[in-house]
Amino acid sequence: MANQQTKATTISLFRNLLREVNRQFTPINKNTLWRDELFRAFRENQNVHERTKITSLIRDAEDVVTFLKSKRKHGELLKLYNPSIMRPNEKHIEMTANRVGLQMPNSYDEKTHQNLE
Repeated sequence: MANQQTKATTISLFRNLLREVNRQFTPINKNTLWRDELFRAFRENQNVHERTKITSLIRDAEDVVTFLKSKRKHGELLKLYNPSIMRPNEKHIEMTANRVGLQMPNSYDEKTHQNLE
């Protein structure tokens, strides 16, 4: 019974880890290094039978899943509540000035200056 429960927990953890790795790392640059490393780590420890070692590995995997989910959620919240973080620096400065009641002067743009001449 405990062995089946451990196996089910391990499979669930692996799926959760794989899901988070695929969401956060693989699509960015199509690099499967993180995914391959995850497979390697689980395969490397598939023949561990010592109960304390298994418990420790499961706890570590749960911590990693929690960290990855929290990291993803943190990024989502930053984008939601601080949209200026994804804007160029000039736009960010302009929004900051507007927030405190100031207006930025028009910045020099070479293209529009040449058109005026």
